[in-house]
Amino acid sequence: MATKTPRINSREKLADALQQMSALKAQMDQIKAKADAKIADLETKKQAEVLPLWEQYRTLEQAASDYALANESTLLEGQKGKALKLVGGTVKYTVGRPSVELDAPLDVLLPRLRQLGLSRFIRITESVDKIAIQREADAIEGVEGIRIEQPATVVTLVPNAVAQAA
Repeated sequence: MATKTPRINSREKLADALQQMSALKAQMDQIKAKADAKIADLETKKQAEVLPLWEQYRTLEQAASDYALANESTLLEGQKGKALKLVGGTVKYTVGRPSVELDAPLDVLLPRLRQLGLSRFIRITESVDKIAIQREADAIEGVEGIRIEQPATVVTLVPNAVAQAA
């Protein structure tokens, strides 16, 4: 429901607005706290009901996966592709991508790769250090393509009830 925007044109009216905001915020916080308590109760009940089912599901999933993996060739015998359709669902066999693990520190691996002529496996990235530019803004003055945007003033209204709770 839209409300009429009040006209604030004095320090007293600003103080009054902040006081009203404090009262409204306290009401909203109270409503939210009640709702959060109800949600927490529902979440607790849901967890109590779902947890035993989830444990049973995971146990069945692990047993089915172990069997399917151990008997892949038998299960897929006479099948087209790597999927087995059954009454209760489908068993799909997929092979993931290989992963690269680095077992030595980079300060050892990088020189070793260079020495072996494998520099193509070394990634070098360059980027503009915006934080350094902010620290030394005068040094980049006049550099085309770089400008420093000055932040706008932001007004933050902190009603008393909020200030006390924070």
